[in-house]
Amino acid sequence: CPRSLAKGPVPAARPECPRRRRGNAFEWGGRGQSVESDAAAAAAPAYGDRCARLLAVDGIRFAGIIDAGGSLVAGGFGEGIEPLEGDEDRLKSFMEFVSRVSIRSEYDSSLGPINYLAARRDRAVLVSFPFPLTRVLLLVSAEPSSNIEELARTVVDVFAGVP
Repeated sequence: CPRSLAKGPVPAARPECPRRRRGNAFEWGGRGQSVESDAAAAAAPAYGDRCARLLAVDGIRFAGIIDAGGSLVAGGFGEGIEPLEGDEDRLKSFMEFVSRVSIRSEYDSSLGPINYLAARRDRAVLVSFPFPLTRVLLLVSAEPSSNIEELARTVVDVFAGVP
């Protein structure tokens, strides 16, 4: 969960499973490479369920969990939503960039941890939420008219209690 909501121990790892496409969403593709990815694997079913809940909110186009390498491991686009960024390589590159920026912690001691990062663009609002225990982040894309603070509150409510 976002750093401000982190509670309890990191859950035990679950067995690896391949990444499968379901509609416009991806299910978990665990790798088991580290403690962080094992924790992410254990939380993957909750991540997918919570992303689906966010996609049911009006205005949200994309809700996905991205690992430290920039790969989508849970969630995806809402039903019938096409990416604004049509080029898959550019979308992958963007997810890698967001992952690197959101997981950084060099200013945590002086400014406090990142709760979320938001960007308002002409065609979309983008908000990322780092999950420090599992070293993944949630990336949400919404319609440009979306209220960033309300969106952030919704995400925190939906993901409360998820590591």
